Amino acid sequence: MKIKWYILASLALVLVGCWDNGEPDVKPASSAADKSAKDEKPVRNRVVITVNGRELHSTNLNERVEMLVKVSTIANPKMTLSDIPKLRKRLRSALPKMFVREVVFEEFVRNEKIKVDKAAIEKARKKFLSGFGGRMTYDNLRRKVGSFAAAMDEFVRIQAMEDAVRQRILEKNPPNLPANYAKEQIKRITAYNAEMALTNAVVYARATNAWEKLKAGEDFKLVARQFSEVPREAKEGGDWGTLGLQQLEPDEDLVKWAQKLQPGQFSPPIEGDNGLMILKVNAKKGDDYALSRIYFRLPMFQEIVDEDTLLKRKRQQHEQQVLSKEIAALVKAADVVKPKTKKNAHKKDKSGKKGVKAVDSGKQSRSKGAAKKGGAAKKSAEVKQPKADLKEKGNKTDSKTTKQGRK
Repeated sequence: MKIKWYILASLALVLVGCWDNGEPDVKPASSAADKSAKDEKPVRNRVVITVNGRELHSTNLNERVEMLVKVSTIANPKMTLSDIPKLRKRLRSALPKMFVREVVFEEFVRNEKIKVDKAAIEKARKKFLSGFGGRMTYDNLRRKVGSFAAAMDEFVRIQAMEDAVRQRILEKNPPNLPANYAKEQIKRITAYNAEMALTNAVVYARATNAWEKLKAGEDFKLVARQFSEVPREAKEGGDWGTLGLQQLEPDEDLVKWAQKLQPGQFSPPIEGDNGLMILKVNAKKGDDYALSRIYFRLPMFQEIVDEDTLLKRKRQQHEQQVLSKEIAALVKAADVVKPKTKKNAHKKDKSGKKGVKAVDSGKQSRSKGAAKKGGAAKKSAEVKQPKADLKEKGNKTDSKTTKQGRK
């Protein structure tokens, strides 16, 4: 899931997957977040990321994480201790990226001389509370989060600032649509749909022709090879495989015909979510059906709406494209520095110097192995050598004794 930090619901609350259904005015005695926070080991204060010279320290990151975890547990009192670590992990991964946006937005606001007033803050608070379904006031929530209230206020301020940045970007990049844009679009869509209607008639004519051949007694496989528009199925005589009824849903007509037909029977052309097809039931076993079909691809029609709706959709599309492009450019231009961690340093050394040492070590090991092998061979030779020497010495002694005996 892609986490968007400017809406809390898609960051903290949706990560948990639940909204508040509890009683907001009752202060919880001890939440899962409180118990889990006690089990957390203290982390030394270190720089997590530096953006344009501004640092995010681990203490600040942890405070923001715990604030969002606390808010999530308030929104979902049924959250268990096992849910907390997963939520923390996602937040710790997402918040440094959000910090990059925070810094570049702060600079944008300063350069553009944008004022984030009380009205903007109040609007951001309402957006922040949207996950509670109107059951929680901001002051109530501040009391409930306790020591994290200041962090929550800062989070809301950042959200208000981003909303102001987005508004300014859109003001500087208006859609500039032609005056007759909506009318021209409706005209184009109408012409396209007229063309698709002709195509649709041709497809139905082909399906009806195939159905007539089947009613005349022609083999289903041969007709499927001639008419089906799915190459694999056409090659295999229309074989669709064995499917359960739930796999045919939500196409009600298709389910109805599958249940109605007896093995060996086929349907007339059926139009549904899967296109136009002639369905044949080969066998039934419980809710599993061995099916064949002759498939015909139907054209896609475009929805015709009023001019206001067309203009609104076009503006929304334009805004999404502009915001995505401009914000990406701001983030890309930022000077982001991530401190080297032991893990990264280890990887670097492993692929760099340590890798060389490993190769050298391997060579030395092979050299030592060869030397050891050579030494063993030499030792073996030395062990055998004395026997030969003894034998030779023995022969010399016998020879000397013999000579002395002769004398």
